[in-house]
Amino acid sequence: MKEYLDNSIQSGTYDNVNLVQEFSMKLKQDLQKICKDKHLQLNFNPGNAGLFSNENPESSNPELDKQYLEEMKFINFGIEKIERLKGNIGYIDIRMFPDINIAKDKYIAAMKMLEDSEALIIDLRKHSGGDPATVQFLCSYFFDGEPFLLNSIYNRLQNETKDYFTIKDLPGKKLPKTEIYILTSKFTFSGAEEFAYNLKNLKRATLIGEVTGGGANPVTPFNVDGKFVALIPTGRAINPITKTNWEGIGVEPDINSPSDKAFDIAYLAALKSLSKNSPELNKMFPYDWIIESVEAKIENYSLSDTEKSEYTGKFGERIISLENGNLIYERPGVGVKTKLIPMKKDLFAVESVEYFRIRFIRDQEGKIIELIGLYDNGTSDKSIKQ
Repeated sequence: MKEYLDNSIQSGTYDNVNLVQEFSMKLKQDLQKICKDKHLQLNFNPGNAGLFSNENPESSNPELDKQYLEEMKFINFGIEKIERLKGNIGYIDIRMFPDINIAKDKYIAAMKMLEDSEALIIDLRKHSGGDPATVQFLCSYFFDGEPFLLNSIYNRLQNETKDYFTIKDLPGKKLPKTEIYILTSKFTFSGAEEFAYNLKNLKRATLIGEVTGGGANPVTPFNVDGKFVALIPTGRAINPITKTNWEGIGVEPDINSPSDKAFDIAYLAALKSLSKNSPELNKMFPYDWIIESVEAKIENYSLSDTEKSEYTGKFGERIISLENGNLIYERPGVGVKTKLIPMKKDLFAVESVEYFRIRFIRDQEGKIIELIGLYDNGTSDKSIKQ
């Protein structure tokens, strides 16, 4: 690496780089090109560079700790969103894993909100990484029984290895039987990759999305000339099952998909699994109804104007018309005109009315002869075309 940089300097590679930020970016790219480690960083940061101790690089600094806490508060300690989806499926979008010493209460509260979910979707598609102790803490909610080894990290500065075991006793309710789906992208990195890698190799979760970024070597910050902060890889993750890690190759999902499609695929998989394996829940939740709507979103079914015109007409008290390229549903005296949204051939959702859909029935010659109003409680009514 030193030889490469010496040659670059002698050949004038950086002579025409005038902005210091541009220089640090160019240098970082060159360093990563040589060492193939995406964790390696060089950032221009004259305000904080002097606060890092090269004599004791792993020591804390009160001023840096204060800044870090304020930054974590601003991003809600990495928790972007928590939601209960239809069908009682929990969803959490996590963007980073902060130091567990300041984040623990937030993650306890998050798991409290999700503890009664029938299945759980954990979105790591925009997750940049973080504290392995926070990875350990969150992973531990999905296992019961005696503690076992999740991951180890070798630290070459100390020449020692730290083991991370599952935590037996945690605040709140553990979810050892809850189905877990993890969403990944090429931007999923570092600690987020460890979380996904841990649960995948323990066969505790289904990963859906893209191969992750491929960063498994933890870093330590160093002060460079009082103006730059260099993040130097000083560790290596070691999984007890694979005896290796995801460095340079990423974590392979169980179901490959573009990252922007991963949520719908995971949601559909969770719904179908619950519908199939939990008959008692099927009596409580209209899973087939929800499944149909998610399938329609994935398929993105559409109609030409000619095809839309087939559905127009008067069906008893119901009127279907075509206005400005949209099929419109109207029942005079009952509600207002509402747009119909095609879900698949002859089946339509009614905009803003989640409990009601319309299916058109054709005769043997393919001509539409009636309309059936479908309700999510399983009931229906029929209107003959006039």
